[in-house]
Amino acid sequence: MTYLLIKAFLLPPGIFIVLGATSIVLHRHRPTLSWGLLCCSTALMWAMSTLLLGQYAMRLIEPARPLSQQQLQNFGPQAIIVLGADLNNSSPEYGGKDQPGRHLLPRLRYAATVYRQTLLPILVSGGTGYFGRVAQAQIMADVLRQDYQIPVQWLEGQSMTTWENATNSHAILERSGIERVLLVTEAFHMRRATASIRALGLCVLAAPTSFLGSSEGPVTWRDLVPSAAGLELSVLALHEMLGLLYYRLRF
Repeated sequence: MTYLLIKAFLLPPGIFIVLGATSIVLHRHRPTLSWGLLCCSTALMWAMSTLLLGQYAMRLIEPARPLSQQQLQNFGPQAIIVLGADLNNSSPEYGGKDQPGRHLLPRLRYAATVYRQTLLPILVSGGTGYFGRVAQAQIMADVLRQDYQIPVQWLEGQSMTTWENATNSHAILERSGIERVLLVTEAFHMRRATASIRALGLCVLAAPTSFLGSSEGPVTWRDLVPSAAGLELSVLALHEMLGLLYYRLRF
């Protein structure tokens, strides 16, 4: 719970609430500082809500290119790891059962594509998260088997973080003598995920999906208009940048 609260108020929009409340508290005794803080907060909120900044931040952390056939041939992977993500806990059309969310579903779809290219055994990794009722790994395996007719060799359903994804998956694969893996996750999450797995001694080839930093054509006025989509991109990118820094210091 402490982690969730820190995350809520360290990232937008929570940080803007903190800055705004601070400016109100300072207004009586430090009016100049108060107005300066309010102006900076407003400008930062505007900038982070634009597609221009959101997509630029994404390009800083995403891999430059998707997986290629040449990379597959040169690397010689032995297994596929698919990392879990969000779940949709409100699914009355599925009898109220948890379903893959909008970040997890693209990972599963691309994992099915990679499997059909390689026919390598799949490990799915993900625990219950903070609000789930069933381990992500179980839901991922069910979707791959039922919706894509893709077999799943291993389920790792205990992890709550990317680091635990890596350590728990490594322990499972080590028992099978597997040292070279393809890693499937979203492009913005790939740098932190690959760094975690490599730190444990596995050789990993990135198989990213859902590139969010791509942009076509010149910048237009629409790229400078604040939007929920722009803010979401900025928040995801900032979350990963902070995560990379924390993992580098911690692990």
